[in-house]
Amino acid sequence: MIPALFVAWLTCAAASRWWLPGAVHPELRGPVLAATGAGLVAEFAVVGLVARATAKRPVHDLIRQGPVRTSGRGAKVAEAGLAAAAIAGTVVVLSGDRHNAIAVITPGLIALLAGMLLSHLLAFFSRVAARRALWRGRLSAGLAGLRIARRPAVRRIVILLCVASALAVAAADEWRVSARNRSVRAGAEAGASVALTVKAPSVKVLQDAVAAADPSGRYATPVVIQQPPDGPAVVAMQPASFARIAGWGWPRDRLTPAMTAALAPALPEPISLTGTSVQLRLAKESLSRRALSAAGSPGPVSLLLHLRRTSGEDRYVRLGPLPSGTHESVVLSAAVPCADGCRVSQLTVLRATADSDGVRLGATITGLYAGTAGALRPVSLGRAVEWGEATPETSAIDGSAQTISLSDAAAGLGLSFFNSGAPAALQHRDVPIGLPAITTGDGAYDLDAHGYLSENNIDATPTAFRPVGHLTFAPGNIGPAVLVNLDLAAAVAAPTLADSATAVWLGADDATRERALVATLSQHGVSVISRDAAAHHRAVLAATAPAWAMQVALIAALLAVLIAALLILISATMSRRERATDASALGLVGIGRATLRRATLLEHLVAVVAGVVVGSAVGVVGAQLALPATPIFLARLDAPGIVWAAAWSSILLAATYTLAALVVASVATSLALTRRIAPLADTEQ
Repeated sequence: MIPALFVAWLTCAAASRWWLPGAVHPELRGPVLAATGAGLVAEFAVVGLVARATAKRPVHDLIRQGPVRTSGRGAKVAEAGLAAAAIAGTVVVLSGDRHNAIAVITPGLIALLAGMLLSHLLAFFSRVAARRALWRGRLSAGLAGLRIARRPAVRRIVILLCVASALAVAAADEWRVSARNRSVRAGAEAGASVALTVKAPSVKVLQDAVAAADPSGRYATPVVIQQPPDGPAVVAMQPASFARIAGWGWPRDRLTPAMTAALAPALPEPISLTGTSVQLRLAKESLSRRALSAAGSPGPVSLLLHLRRTSGEDRYVRLGPLPSGTHESVVLSAAVPCADGCRVSQLTVLRATADSDGVRLGATITGLYAGTAGALRPVSLGRAVEWGEATPETSAIDGSAQTISLSDAAAGLGLSFFNSGAPAALQHRDVPIGLPAITTGDGAYDLDAHGYLSENNIDATPTAFRPVGHLTFAPGNIGPAVLVNLDLAAAVAAPTLADSATAVWLGADDATRERALVATLSQHGVSVISRDAAAHHRAVLAATAPAWAMQVALIAALLAVLIAALLILISATMSRRERATDASALGLVGIGRATLRRATLLEHLVAVVAGVVVGSAVGVVGAQLALPATPIFLARLDAPGIVWAAAWSSILLAATYTLAALVVASVATSLALTRRIAPLADTEQ
């Protein structure tokens, strides 16, 4: 006991130095002393029982050469008790209560039950096979079968081998499953293999810098996150590269191809114009009004052209006022700050604040022209289907609907609206009216009548989003979030990013590629502020108590295999005298060393292979029963979920190691044992 305690103390010290952070060392505390005392009591009890049983035996039994036959009633009672406990534990687990503490020890009980059943079946079938082998003259197989069937020690060894194999396979499976879940969670928490927090003056600068550093989009992707004080975050990203690079957890948690396509829909070409002057030409214009309230004050009605400059700034150009009555042709002109180019975003009805009259307009837009004074060029407005009403329909005071629409006409686009002062705008669909978005998390999202969600965009201004899918979580450990296409979010956002966080996520933790990327970002005016990596999160999770427990269990299982190999040697040594007697008798009838060697090898190999195969199968089942009750993380998180699927590569590796170690031990033991119990005749007769 004292040497064992010393070895255990050294093992704990080594484990503390390898696994635990800081200067941690074992402590001689109450539980250690209690465990030592319990071990001593157990050893003395076992020695006392054995000594008492030996003292009760007659002297002639103690000095006889052959083994003493016992009834084996106590062993049968113990086997029945273990079988009942294993069956009860299995029933508890299969009833659905897998988080019960019994589930943790049930795999060991099932392995004992399977080992006992296997030992009895092996004895029965070995007896049958031995008879057939002897009848056919196969002496080695017959002798091996008879020894397996008649020697109780073989059956006990089979039970121990089954349990050791089950422990090794179950520990390897649980260790690999827990490591796999830690790796998945680490990637999801970090967001990607590497997440670089950067400082960029604008979205365009960030996108251009990342594109210059990684033109393929397979290594780096820009990410902009707007995290409001309350409500979900908005994560603006490039769908294709983000889907490849982000840490999504399990395949079921990833963006699907359909979601990726929905975030980047096919859109009409933007309407671009360049110049300092713009002109809108109308034909068959008809504007009428009627008073809906005595408190109203009639005012001019104009059209407002919403333009967006290439720098990202919004400009609003007033066209009008529209003349009342009916006119065959109306030309509306205005100056525009678009020398460097602008994109047409919206066409809006502009009313005076106090004007609540119901105004109805009907006209045909025959063309939009832009350029410099005296050198205007036509600008195509596209088809009516490429425009949509960007404001919700409301009712006027008299209950009539306020609408605005475009229709295709022979001479251009037909513009019509009825309005009593409510906002009315038509938006070109090169930017969707509601930005397609993927919602994440378990929270409820409030949608308006059109099915749109209103959240802060990357410039912290409220923006309409149209949910096109849902995921359980968003990478980056940011809680509930709305994933949106960065190009579309930037198209409607101000050029400044307000308080949004900008980042570059990398698909691989490659120091050489990362240095080159950081240098390219710096050349484009993007500086790296901080760095996070999935490897760091994995290291943190690996330095927790559940991870250490898995490592200790794996080492204990490996030691159990070594102990099983040692027991094979001990059992063979204890049976040497009996085997020597049998070998001498067999030698007298002409059975030589080669036959005995083959018989001994076959005896041990059958026991080892049967025990390892059945034990490995039981270990897989036991691990699946025990894993739901085994903690993997200190804190329970909803996403990404824990996946308990068996790690077959680790299972096969553990089973192969166990089988190889025990086969080597059994072969070495058989050869050594055969040399020690050589028969009288060394050659076959």
